[in-house]
Amino acid sequence: MSTSLRIRSQAKEIFNRALSASYRGLRVHEPSIWQTKEPEAIEKMRRDPDILRDLNYRDMLVAGRQWTLTPGDETSEMGELAVEVGTFLLKQMKKFTELKLHLGGAYFQGQSFARIHLEPRKMLLGDGLERTWLVPILGEPMDKRMYQQIPVHDERGTLIGTRYQRWHVGTAEWVDEKKGDLGITIEHTYKASPSNLYYGQALLDGLGWCWFAKQHVWSESLQAVEKFAQGLITVKVDGLRDASADDGNQELLEATIAQIEDVRSRHVIAYDSRDEIEVLTGNAEGWQLLDTIEQKIVNKIDRLILGSVLPTGGGGDVGSLARAGVEEDSTESLVQFDREALEETLSDDLVGAVWRANFPNMRELGIWNEVPIFNISHQKKEDPKEVAEVASILHVAGFDLSADDIYERTGNKKPEEGEDVISGAAAQVSEPLGGFGAGVPGFTELRTDPLESEHQDSALNGAQVTAAAELIAGVVNGTMPPATVTRMLVSMFNLSAQEAQAMVADAVAFVPAPTAAPVQEPIEATL
Repeated sequence: MSTSLRIRSQAKEIFNRALSASYRGLRVHEPSIWQTKEPEAIEKMRRDPDILRDLNYRDMLVAGRQWTLTPGDETSEMGELAVEVGTFLLKQMKKFTELKLHLGGAYFQGQSFARIHLEPRKMLLGDGLERTWLVPILGEPMDKRMYQQIPVHDERGTLIGTRYQRWHVGTAEWVDEKKGDLGITIEHTYKASPSNLYYGQALLDGLGWCWFAKQHVWSESLQAVEKFAQGLITVKVDGLRDASADDGNQELLEATIAQIEDVRSRHVIAYDSRDEIEVLTGNAEGWQLLDTIEQKIVNKIDRLILGSVLPTGGGGDVGSLARAGVEEDSTESLVQFDREALEETLSDDLVGAVWRANFPNMRELGIWNEVPIFNISHQKKEDPKEVAEVASILHVAGFDLSADDIYERTGNKKPEEGEDVISGAAAQVSEPLGGFGAGVPGFTELRTDPLESEHQDSALNGAQVTAAAELIAGVVNGTMPPATVTRMLVSMFNLSAQEAQAMVADAVAFVPAPTAAPVQEPIEATL
């Protein structure tokens, strides 16, 4: 303990002085290790099939399919009007999905930029009066390398902040972002901090080491293909018999090797009977080692990008269902963080930009301070069969369900008016148990399972029969409500409503036979 107290760490001194020095130049350089070592690291990593697969998977999860606007102030009476106006304006923008994918990828390279193109249009929006609106019509993804930070100093030379410059392709020079352009430029930075000079924490700086190792393994693997496939040839040459003053043994050996390499491509060889040629087959252990190393690197890439291995089918045949669930939650937590960060950026830089561009119209409508919040709908992959089963249970239990929600989550399209349809089975409602349970809320309104026609032909297995018998015994003994047992038989065992009602009715009417009291044996007493 006393030794550690005498240590004087230089970490703070080194960091702070380096931080101040970073703002003394004409520009603030991005402190990216791998972009310094390899200027084209972003393109090269994105061309790796394993990295590209994981990046695309995470990008699609973060961007989502559906989005909505919600009132910035839930208690405001004008919130709904602001949501209506904002939703209409954003839906005029083309390639919005690609824009979300591009911005959501900031986790990989630290930052993502985009420019929103506006177009004046006369429209009846909000209160029915015609106004000229600046409508977002296109979201143009921009490369982050087209932007740089410039330090800004006051008159005394004290640093007061930074500003962005954008590379102008036409004039081939850096230009300052104009005040009018700020409203249509979206900047999405991932985990900005002083340590990365607010350029964002790029995943590629950690991913680069795995990518570098994978390239070396691939290079060695390609070189090993020829060795393992064609084997190693050993040649014994009686060089002394042909050697002369002009051609020594070394020259004869080199000529023999060249001849062997030439004839291997023609799959035929001729040699002296006194020479010996032997082909040694390659050992597969070396190839298996390279394959194992590559798989370990790919697994690390999966974990680094997705937070787990199993969501993309990695991990081979190892693991368990519990592990799969944990890793799925890890990926979901990671994606949810990225999604919330993207929502904040789109709320401020996109929705806010539209509001600022149309400030006069927003003020006339009374919603200039009612900027909505951008939300990406949380959509976790669901099994349509599980959704249908849950919907069936809720329906039988008496819950009202949204038909549109069931259609969408099961992957079916809601029939349009006049379209040919396959009609579903009509719900049959009858008075259960011959009037038993009248007055109990929901009991006499028992509904049939809309999926029961698909399950009528399936018989119960032994375990299901035992479980159903225990439920009926609960009704007989008075420990289970008849209405609950009826619904459980329908939803859990795929019985029809009539069958379940008949079974429970018999159980209610059944009177167990009295059991005789046990006969006590006489007790003999000894004196």
